[in-house]
Amino acid sequence: MKNQILAFCILFLFVSCTEKSQESQSEVSLTDINQVKNEEEKSDSLSLTGIKEIPIEVFEKTWLTYLSVIGQDCCLAGVECLAIREIPKEIENLKNLETLSLTLNYIRELPTEILELKSLKTLDLTDNTNFSDIETVSKMKWLEEFYCYGCHLSKEEVEYLKEQLPNCKIGANY
Repeated sequence: MKNQILAFCILFLFVSCTEKSQESQSEVSLTDINQVKNEEEKSDSLSLTGIKEIPIEVFEKTWLTYLSVIGQDCCLAGVECLAIREIPKEIENLKNLETLSLTLNYIRELPTEILELKSLKTLDLTDNTNFSDIETVSKMKWLEEFYCYGCHLSKEEVEYLKEQLPNCKIGANY
């Protein structure tokens, strides 16, 4: 009987903590978005987590050199998936962007407007499992680093990128 009560208590605490974690994750997301909207200082870096889309206000911050949008692994049962599925075309406004990190999201393709980001040196699409837009990436001749670990690109696709971007370090597994 004691073991059953103990098991019930542990299960109750686990479920309670999981619910609290999901609640606080939503609060953090709203806080992050509000910080983007209300930020007075001109920081050149911005990191967002736990959002479903990039707030349009981000693309008004034309001085940004670093932008990171980290999604979440949605394999956990009962957890709402907070990850972006696309990059808005307004990305072209961020002409000073040097690093764009979009790990753990659901991005399949890049908008053609990303080709306007001539200052972009590093593009990290790690763990965007459905990403397949190697044609757009292959046109980014100015890239110095491209990461696509966990994107399920074939060996041939990675080799093609290496041929098209000979001066770019490409991090991938296939």
